Amino acid sequence: MHLVEAMLDGPDRPPLCGSVTQVMADVERCAENGFDEVFIDVQFSPGGDRPDHYFEHLEQFAPLI
Repeated sequence: MHLVEAMLDGPDRPPLCGSVTQVMADVERCAENGFDEVFIDVQFSPGGDRPDHYFEHLEQFAPLI
């Protein structure tokens, strides 16, 4: 997953890359396609290599899951 602040536009946007809204829409599509699990790992997002930013990114998803 690659999480960014602004939405990524265009048909070439990979799944699970973009804003929190876009990533959650991708997760919903996974559920619609029968996925039982989707791992939310933001370590490759900007700042994801720093523990404080890593947890900030994850906290954005907590109320949505």
